[in-house]
Amino acid sequence: MSVSATSKYRTVWRHTVLRLCDTLNELDGDADALLFAYDLSMKRLFEPGLRIPTDVVNAMMIECQMKTEREAFGLISGQRPPIIRSALGTAIAASRNAIEAINRYAKYAPVIESGTAFTVAEHEDTHIVTISGWEQRWNPIMLDALLSSVCWSLGQLMGSNCSPRFLRIQRKQPDDPSPWHDALAHTIEWDASETQIAWDSKLLLQTRILADNDTALLNDALVEPQLEQVIRAGLTQRVEAQIAKHLVDGTPSPSRIAHDLNMGTRTLQRYLQGEGTNFQEILTLLRKARAQELLVEKSEPIPAAAYALGYEDPAAFSRAFKTWFGASPKEYLTRHKMNSEK
Repeated sequence: MSVSATSKYRTVWRHTVLRLCDTLNELDGDADALLFAYDLSMKRLFEPGLRIPTDVVNAMMIECQMKTEREAFGLISGQRPPIIRSALGTAIAASRNAIEAINRYAKYAPVIESGTAFTVAEHEDTHIVTISGWEQRWNPIMLDALLSSVCWSLGQLMGSNCSPRFLRIQRKQPDDPSPWHDALAHTIEWDASETQIAWDSKLLLQTRILADNDTALLNDALVEPQLEQVIRAGLTQRVEAQIAKHLVDGTPSPSRIAHDLNMGTRTLQRYLQGEGTNFQEILTLLRKARAQELLVEKSEPIPAAAYALGYEDPAAFSRAFKTWFGASPKEYLTRHKMNSEK
């Protein structure tokens, strides 16, 4: 299976795959053979900046689970220390307290997996971290690995007895849930509508004796270029995909799309400008292409096409269409029919 033949936009950093391979070898598997099957190698995994399509990592995780016959393979993988210490891992380990570490996860979550977002909310004496952006087509083992990694790293900061108060997870309960309780939390709500981890706020805010703010900030600076690389990669296509999802509800705003992509509106506009485009231009080009597809290829009625493109008034759609193509939808279809009959 070729890496380049899979998902274009969602990617995972190389450290996740390094952990996966280390776990597979520890369980008497053959990591080199696995990597070869996916056009990868251990040498490539040590290349700085390497990112691997999420769909590929998902397939690799499933294969590892099958080969090792360990339903909890993702949990085991997430608890393996990285083979090499990443800049983000070092920054988290040097954080002044666990809440600062969680905030680093929130900021740099796209570096771990480009579509993932962490949000943090405080409710009385509890901090709740919500993990979003996880797609249902991916096997739960992927989410297991991420949750296990987060809980493991924060446990290193707070102490092994400082487990989350509760966990909600978007997966069905395993046949034997005890490894999940051991690795994640004693209290777990399965098949939840969203994935959340809750911690005692006092534990999160305790200042650590071994904290090193200078080291943390230095490694933050090393992660920043990786974050920018992830955000910029395929940004125009991802903006287009999000616009397409919301068109039927009306014209989507830049702020709505920026929210979907886990970034600020100004940041989105700045990155698009860097790519030589802007939000309105992407919206217009998408509508033009979709209008042709709906009217010509799918023979949709003009009012239906207008609605699908976010126009409540078909007349407004017709005016926009004439601006794009120099003819009204009816005139355009008539010309197309005449040309196809020649």
